[in-house]
Amino acid sequence: MTVVTLAPGPAAAWAPHALEADRPAQPDVAATLLDRLARHAHRTPDKPCLIHHQDERYSVLTFADVQALSERVAGTLSRAVAGAPAHAAGAHATGAQVTGAHAQAPGGAPASRVVLLFLKHHPVQLPAYLGAMMAGLIPSFMAFPTPKQDPVLYWKSHAALIRRIRPAAIVTYPEIAGDLEALCAEFGTRVLLIDELATGDPEGLPGPLPGPGDTALLQHSSGTTGLKKGVELTFGQIEAQAAAYAPAIGLGPESTVVSWLPYYHDMGLFTAFLIPLTVGAAVVSMDAFAWVGRPASLFELIERFRATHCWLPNFAFRHLVNTVAREEAGGRRYELGSIEAFVSCSEPVKSASLRDFAKAFAGFGIRPEQLTACYAMAETGFAVAQSDPARHEAVRFYAAEPLRTSGRAVSVAPDHPGARALVSNGPPLDGVEIRILAPGVAPGGAAAPVQEGALVGEIAVRGSIVFSGYYEDQAATAAALSDGWYRTGDIGFLDGGELFISGRIKDVIIVHGRNYYAHDIEEIVSAEAGVVPGRAVAVGVANEEAGSEDVIVLAETRTADEAERKALKRAIKRAIFDGLELTVRSVHLVGPGWLTKTSSGKISRSENLARYRAETITARG
Repeated sequence: MTVVTLAPGPAAAWAPHALEADRPAQPDVAATLLDRLARHAHRTPDKPCLIHHQDERYSVLTFADVQALSERVAGTLSRAVAGAPAHAAGAHATGAQVTGAHAQAPGGAPASRVVLLFLKHHPVQLPAYLGAMMAGLIPSFMAFPTPKQDPVLYWKSHAALIRRIRPAAIVTYPEIAGDLEALCAEFGTRVLLIDELATGDPEGLPGPLPGPGDTALLQHSSGTTGLKKGVELTFGQIEAQAAAYAPAIGLGPESTVVSWLPYYHDMGLFTAFLIPLTVGAAVVSMDAFAWVGRPASLFELIERFRATHCWLPNFAFRHLVNTVAREEAGGRRYELGSIEAFVSCSEPVKSASLRDFAKAFAGFGIRPEQLTACYAMAETGFAVAQSDPARHEAVRFYAAEPLRTSGRAVSVAPDHPGARALVSNGPPLDGVEIRILAPGVAPGGAAAPVQEGALVGEIAVRGSIVFSGYYEDQAATAAALSDGWYRTGDIGFLDGGELFISGRIKDVIIVHGRNYYAHDIEEIVSAEAGVVPGRAVAVGVANEEAGSEDVIVLAETRTADEAERKALKRAIKRAIFDGLELTVRSVHLVGPGWLTKTSSGKISRSENLARYRAETITARG
């Protein structure tokens, strides 16, 4: 591993194309992620694999570095779960002896083969993950607690998750090692420190590496309420995802990805780790909190490393537009012409966000055709569909009324009254089937009768990329899968073979028989002057007297003057009515930081509604 400090300078300081590159990954049923790593380390040992950016310093790990570090981690983990001496968490260590892959805990309950990694941004976090795989264990990145999170809620939810998983080992830092050992003492779990994990030697590996049919990882980013479900993916499913998605986005061995996305989220895990590693691309990884604090740093890294790909959620496009100074306003100019694709994903993709981003940074070399959209989820590893603006119309317009009332997507002109702009997520990836389910119809049910426009309904997905089930949760697995089809819970339609997303089943608020999507309301509220951008939530509450639902809006504002707050409430109600012909019951204004987010950065409607109700009851009492 090479650690360097790069002073601000021209982009020519980075020349990844000067290194010999492996050929793009092709579908290979016998290959796994670990096979790919070994090949890259053998054929292009000096090619950068991971450039870890932190505090203006760069730790450069070549493919040979990553292979060697991963093997050392694998040796340490193998000895740890077998009960041999390992670098346990110092004074916090339980001293419990663990015997074999399914270790027997003191209380008699067998431990699993799962390794949970509670980590912040760290140069060894990816070798630690790969080392767990090499040791025949099943890694899963977990969100590290932050000062903005409620510690009681954080530890309560993770205590329940640890009880269900019974991990063989946990990798973390000294600051929370004691808390974690207290939660899993009954399972004989070994708690190891990340800074000591790769200091051993690779001896003691358990034998042959896992094969395509073996479980590779658990992904816990899905779900915004309650106990998160662990999506179980095999090495074969990772390979299928990379083989289908990399060609669709033009990602290959000469590509460079720049990312601040956390690895506990499926978008970060696959686009800034697993898929680039499979095809032999380089990744420049920065800390998410560092990016939020200084958004322009993303552009700096893109310019310096001549990045070709960058994945961002919708809010990040808006955050960059709102915070990065343009050249005409005294800001510096960034050269971003190397980018082949900015990909909007994870949140509903808003046409206004992409339009404003392209307009704001046109002087930096951003072109509309660089801005693409992807439909993805943890249950398919990552991508299901991907747009290509060079070949497909990025934004189309549909009549809002049929979308709300009759479940049909009727194409209209942009100037049509009530036209709703939707962004294409492109066609399904090769080998992926998409089916739109009419209300009340199972994936294998009868087709809907022919009507004007495209059928709008729940999206079901089938293919080799689809997961096999949730870890130790048969009930949730049975509810999600039917004859190989995964019911996503998202609402959308296919138009000309391209996928459009219009909402989520649980995000639909039904008011007097009309469907309203919460994110549509939230977009209108966030655009209102006085509301903190992206910090609004719309929820439906039952109105027993009317036999319907009412809409309540919670929005953050920095406005303290009471008269101004009243005017803002009126403006929000008026904007919602003008845009959607919807009268909301109430608008509740709160201070910055009041709204609760999930570990994946999404605002939780249910938790914020519960908090609002609790405060309302307290105020009345």
